[in-house]
Amino acid sequence: MAKILQVLQVNCKLMTDDGQSRLAIQLANCHFQKSGKPTFICSNNMSILNCTQNMYGDSWNTYTEFYNHASIFRIYFDVESICFYMQSENWQITTEKTINALTNISETLAKDLYISILIKFIENRK
Repeated sequence: MAKILQVLQVNCKLMTDDGQSRLAIQLANCHFQKSGKPTFICSNNMSILNCTQNMYGDSWNTYTEFYNHASIFRIYFDVESICFYMQSENWQITTEKTINALTNISETLAKDLYISILIKFIENRK
């Protein structure tokens, strides 16, 4: 999922046919991994042909399902929907990490402040 989110950092509206193919491969690989099936290597310097040459049967159908829906218009909207969803997911993950980090820092600062107050209180009692 993280790889897909990285791919989608670029504006989805500018996605090319190659980009849609790579997104479909990433989504298919995500599905394969969750299902315990083998995944397919597809680096940025590989052609789509090289990325998909070992896909047969169910794996090819899964990739094609992610890429090629009923019509050209539907492809556009499905990819756009997936992009929007994935960007929203990325925002959610980033926001949760930020809030968790802020919470941890706040807790640490509160403990440090409490200790400082105790030390000051003890020093004033001497």
